[in-house]
Amino acid sequence: MMKRRIGLFFSLALGLLAILPLLNIAHSGLSRETFTQPRTLYRLDPVIPYLSQWLLPLGVSPFAEQVVVGQQGWLFLGDRYAHTLSAKRQPALPAQVAPSAAALTQWRRYVQQRGVMDMYLMIGPDKGSVYSHRLPRWATPQPPSHAALLAASPFGHRVVNPTAALQAQRDRAEDDLYYRTDTHWNALGAWQAFDTLMAQLQAHHPTLRHPLQARYTGTVPTDGGDLADFLRLGAHLVDKEPQLALNATAQVRQYRWPENTLVAEGGPGRIGTQREPLRVVSDNAANPLRVLWLRDSFGTALAPYMALTFAETLQLDYDRTPPARFAELVEGFTPDLVIITAVERNLRNDFFSALPPSSAILDTHSLGALLGSQ
Repeated sequence: MMKRRIGLFFSLALGLLAILPLLNIAHSGLSRETFTQPRTLYRLDPVIPYLSQWLLPLGVSPFAEQVVVGQQGWLFLGDRYAHTLSAKRQPALPAQVAPSAAALTQWRRYVQQRGVMDMYLMIGPDKGSVYSHRLPRWATPQPPSHAALLAASPFGHRVVNPTAALQAQRDRAEDDLYYRTDTHWNALGAWQAFDTLMAQLQAHHPTLRHPLQARYTGTVPTDGGDLADFLRLGAHLVDKEPQLALNATAQVRQYRWPENTLVAEGGPGRIGTQREPLRVVSDNAANPLRVLWLRDSFGTALAPYMALTFAETLQLDYDRTPPARFAELVEGFTPDLVIITAVERNLRNDFFSALPPSSAILDTHSLGALLGSQ
């Protein structure tokens, strides 16, 4: 079997070299450059979309470090980004999680000392953690995951890990929970995760209200996502966009903070990752609370649900929030809650092991003592 695959690879490579000049001529036409610089006949850029389209049905990615081809047309992120695959092919170790658990515990104490009600970490599971049965067999994750160990750590009672809930819904949901050609969850997957978040918040803070309901109404086609773009197939691959009808709406205004400059207004819609603080104000939220929401792109599909649940959120990419800035946001915005939403593969980022300013002098021994005291 392996010899057959190797033979197929070399046959494809030789075939590509043979037809590459013709494809370049068909794409760019004949010019003086064609004859004076023959190497232009072997440029790959114009033919990468064709190459990707040919290789995809064979389960081959021309950019394997960026995209891995799974089963039944599912695409997954490659190892170039946070070693997404290789890191999860080995069981995570408690020692790898300990610095983050200690730092997050310190941050929770820090914000509570400044009047914040509570602090939570909400994990956005990697697509491969939820749809592991669509990965190539060689890429199957090995338990325990970093996310699972963090949820079992001393800070675990404030970790929202919706992986199990999404896995349970995966086969009985009305539609896919993640895009097949993108790294992110879609509106349906984000809703299931948000429902898990609110259940955990209410368990600790019973006065919080969660009347929001979502009803699946169907799906519409959409262009391929970020993984399709890596293969230069964003305009060629079609994905699905589940449609949800919510039982509430609101007028939402977005302001650049702290300048208080109006950026946009309208209904509760998606909001991309923010490089500078964005204050989002809703006039019909279920809870009159202010939330400091440090997030990444997994917060984009969550944004409508957050706007309908909390009166104000201050949103910023956590990768742009070093400890000093985190502390400034807590002091300046005076939130009632702090919620951090992070994709699973980024849990090893330095942000999660960075200590608050008053704890910066703690050394490794102190961190171990802190963990042991929980």
